Amino acid sequence: AASAVAEPPAASSAGRGPLGNARTGGQGLAATPLSTFGVTLAKTSARSDAVDGIPLVPYQLMMQLRTNCGTSSGLPLLAADGIFRVSAEAEILSDLCAQCDGPSAAASIQACIDPHVLSSCLKKYYRKLPDPLIPSSCYSPLVRIGAQISYDGDETPPVLIRELRQLLQNVPTPNLTNIIALASFLAEVAAHEPHNRMGTGNLALVFAPNLVRAEQISVTDELSDMTPISQALRVIIERRGECLNVGEFGTTSRSTVANEQWHDQYGSLSATPPPLPTSLQVDPATLWWYSVEGEQRGPVNSTNLGALFADGTIHEKTYVYEEGATAWLTMDQVVGRLPR
Repeated sequence: AASAVAEPPAASSAGRGPLGNARTGGQGLAATPLSTFGVTLAKTSARSDAVDGIPLVPYQLMMQLRTNCGTSSGLPLLAADGIFRVSAEAEILSDLCAQCDGPSAAASIQACIDPHVLSSCLKKYYRKLPDPLIPSSCYSPLVRIGAQISYDGDETPPVLIRELRQLLQNVPTPNLTNIIALASFLAEVAAHEPHNRMGTGNLALVFAPNLVRAEQISVTDELSDMTPISQALRVIIERRGECLNVGEFGTTSRSTVANEQWHDQYGSLSATPPPLPTSLQVDPATLWWYSVEGEQRGPVNSTNLGALFADGTIHEKTYVYEEGATAWLTMDQVVGRLPR
């Protein structure tokens, strides 16, 4: 059987995969002529091309950074040295941003294989939101909480984790959905720190000014506030299961409704969700895509996916994508849910 690598594959036009919008003959997510940069999250997250509440442009940028397009090492683009810290060439970045505001947004992102252009574009998207991803009402609490977090790697007190969770659970649903998606993605980036030299602390520091801002504050005060805010953001990334009430891998592929139901059933002070009950096993008819030697394959149904695992075509660290999800998972994360 062909070996399967543990990187999400490049985009494919076949089927309704992570970049497709139809089960057959898809050409990627339907693009929109409407602008994205500088448009409120409430509007872009409600458009037909949004994926589970994630606007098309940031979703596609994160997906493209997860691929290994154009890399000789086989590592994903997000493993590039200095990712999110190294600036992109201004003219190329400007061109991609302009294309993201047009009808060819998805295709333009998929055609870009420069990790620094893609990452700079993602930061710019959040920076240009009329209202910040983390609402301004959270600014002062984040400064206060972050100032109490140790810089020496000491364990963050549970009371601060609870305060962060309570703070973030009160933000609007579109914001919470996208905070979860970004925190999960940044955790993936940080997992490649040996290659990109961007751990959670560095990522939090470069993202903080793009994600939260005060309504009225001097430049000097804002600069000084970024240090404690970045500390709070670092903890949100590292402890996202507790701060955001999501699972170990931080995804909300089914939407925040599932999290809210879990929250109602199990309470807000539980550190992580319980194991999936058997009633949440996937439907045998659910479609899946998988990665073989860096290429997207599928779709196959749940039963056939299990058969591919059983015969060794795919293995525990093969990336798989479930219909309707917002992120790739590894096979060992889903195998227990497949029909037996």
